[in-house]
Amino acid sequence: MPLYSNNTSQPELIFSAGNEQLTIDNIVFFSGDSSSFTIDYASLQDIIVPEGDSFSFPVIFYPTTPGEHYIQLQVTHDANPNYQRTTSLVTISGFCGTDNKDLFSDILIDILPSCQTTPADLIIKNNGEAKIEIDSISIKSTPSEVQTYISPLPTYPITLNSNETVNIPVHVFIEKSNNAEMVVDIGYNSGSNYIFAKQITPTISTIKSVFQSSSTNLTPGDTLTLLCRAEISNKSELPLEQQVTLEFNKKLFFCLDTTCQQVLIDGNNNTSPPITIKQYANYIQFDLSDVPFLITSDNSIIEFQLRFLTLLSPEKTDNVIFELKSERCYNSTPTLQTLTILPICADAVRTSVVFDKFAYWEVRTEDYNSEIEVIINLLADDTIDLFLNDLLGNRV
Repeated sequence: MPLYSNNTSQPELIFSAGNEQLTIDNIVFFSGDSSSFTIDYASLQDIIVPEGDSFSFPVIFYPTTPGEHYIQLQVTHDANPNYQRTTSLVTISGFCGTDNKDLFSDILIDILPSCQTTPADLIIKNNGEAKIEIDSISIKSTPSEVQTYISPLPTYPITLNSNETVNIPVHVFIEKSNNAEMVVDIGYNSGSNYIFAKQITPTISTIKSVFQSSSTNLTPGDTLTLLCRAEISNKSELPLEQQVTLEFNKKLFFCLDTTCQQVLIDGNNNTSPPITIKQYANYIQFDLSDVPFLITSDNSIIEFQLRFLTLLSPEKTDNVIFELKSERCYNSTPTLQTLTILPICADAVRTSVVFDKFAYWEVRTEDYNSEIEVIINLLADDTIDLFLNDLLGNRV
């Protein structure tokens, strides 16, 4: 509907779908654009809705800005077993544009990936019989994560005869958002305006988190190596600013690393910044906002490796959960792997692990023997630091 005009409607918002009457204690404002909607809340109390019936009430929509307007109402009712009270939310929306039959306009976008500048077409058509001269075109976007601009800029005035159409190239950039809007204001014939709004929703790809463990069956004293890997299908124009979380039971495992080397495999560009690890009660985390990755290619990979000492504990299994998140551009899903701790038996305990591609370790122990044999086979001439930890994680 046009700006600064009002429209009264009476939508059927509440239905009694059960086999008994529905009692509504009250309906109140919850959130949204209350200035554009007028509702008599005082009359919305102590309402009885018979079985199979519906309830409606008048809503006056009076917009002062173009675009989509929303309001949420909170309904307190007894649609629960034993008539227990609960609340539900009802959303009312109204759209405000320009009442003009001479112009038609729309923005055509094929696919809009998040965090990528995407070309689009602003279509303007003269539906009237008289000639129209377009003086200006402006585009405003909400929220702030949305950026739109016209490029190249057209030369004004743009003359459209009857039934003629012009395509204006528009570029759209949007972060991860579910409720974005573009408002286009077209000035024409030296004083007239045509305003319309376009709802846009980006296509958000999901980071696939996977990891591999050196073994899923461990005994106390074993070193567990986890290779964590995140696969990103779409590139991004913003730094990733990801946060990595690895959850595990600290009664079973002690992290031997205070830093890790994180590798970004992005097309032919590989980077490996060192990352400081933060350890908490039952998980470790590192935030990479200080070392931002720029994903410039599709199908990129981020991976890192961490080592854990298996502790002596009465608990026998643990679920290790790994997730890499990026709040601005991508969705994410955690991945889980179950590890089993085997009891110590009379047989010799042997562990072999490859660390960081530098050395191959063999640890040989036997029960009732006070000595442990550690064989380190360096794969290249280098200097290494050797640290010894007991089963409680204390450095000896």
